[in-house]
Amino acid sequence: MSSSRCPTRSFCPRCSCSAPSIAKHHLGGATPWGLILTAQDVGAIVAGLLLVGRRPTRPLALVTAVQAAWALPLIGLALLLPAWAIALGAFAAGIGSATFTAIWVTTLQRNVPHAVLARVSSYDSMTAFALGPIGLAIAGPIAARVGDATLLWIGAGWQLLSTLVVLALPQIRGFEDTPKGAIESG
Repeated sequence: MSSSRCPTRSFCPRCSCSAPSIAKHHLGGATPWGLILTAQDVGAIVAGLLLVGRRPTRPLALVTAVQAAWALPLIGLALLLPAWAIALGAFAAGIGSATFTAIWVTTLQRNVPHAVLARVSSYDSMTAFALGPIGLAIAGPIAARVGDATLLWIGAGWQLLSTLVVLALPQIRGFEDTPKGAIESG
């Protein structure tokens, strides 16, 4: 699952060098950009509230599918849509992000033996975040060469493609959550 998160770290609107530039030059500056980021956070809060007590039977398919929502604000920014439209995409991305995190972490905790959970979680985090600085380092030069919109289209395309590739794996689609206590420690 980590591989599907890595592109997001490189191209997400909050992290991308292109998105604030577009907000400054085409959306009216900091206020619309603040609205977009707030919509993303509100989406995360809404998802968190809706997920309380829920346990999907196919959690890996769900957490993979919701990652596609990250493409929405990128596409909105690339098309120079109005801030409210980009905010709707960011709201959906916030829902996807919170859904991913909540379900992914609980699925790990329920299905990985406790004796190795810390190691598995640390590898997951390392691989998920290790490529972020590389993406941030190359995003500026790429945007300077191909333009902000093209960089955002690359990010959206990468997000959608990586989501579809991971979702195509039978092990992801077919994984069912193990009932509590079914995993033995050690």
